[in-house]
Amino acid sequence: MSALDGLLTSEGARIVLDTNAAWGLRRLAHLADRVARLNEVLHAPLGLVVPAPAHMEMLFDLRQRYGPQYDAAAVAQGLMDKGIHVEPFGVEDADRAAARLAEKFPAAGDWHRAKRKRCLHCLGVPATASRATGKGCGATLDWLIAVHGTREGWILVTDDSDPEFEGVPRKATLVELEASLDRLIAARCGPAATT
Repeated sequence: MSALDGLLTSEGARIVLDTNAAWGLRRLAHLADRVARLNEVLHAPLGLVVPAPAHMEMLFDLRQRYGPQYDAAAVAQGLMDKGIHVEPFGVEDADRAAARLAEKFPAAGDWHRAKRKRCLHCLGVPATASRATGKGCGATLDWLIAVHGTREGWILVTDDSDPEFEGVPRKATLVELEASLDRLIAARCGPAATT
């Protein structure tokens, strides 16, 4: 049994999906099915959560992809059918996010330099190529998503290794999560349940 297996079977465990872990509708559906199967035998069922900022990113992508055919009711029903809860970003989350940022970037100049560096990195531009101060760069939603992963008992699933996710105490990749769920299902439900 791995450390992740233990976390998944602990009281109050929640799987928090970053946008990159929740993307791919077929894979997300299989993940939800694994969680539902495991929940049939767990004393303390697992929760499957998408933070509101990650949900917004996914909805934006779906609206762009499907245009006028996008159906908000179908998306909401699909989440409900699969037992996926969208977790609001509330006042306590905002306070934790601000505290996290203030700890990492104690001075305003630190925050502006970090935003500039991140924006240039995303654009593939060397940090030395621009004299801009970074004050026009927006903060990434990943800081907000990472805050949900710091809640007690919550496990953040992300394939992102960027600075926003540094220091999140319980974190796993999607591949690690899938392997852990498969091990737990095989051990608790029998090998036929993993197919």
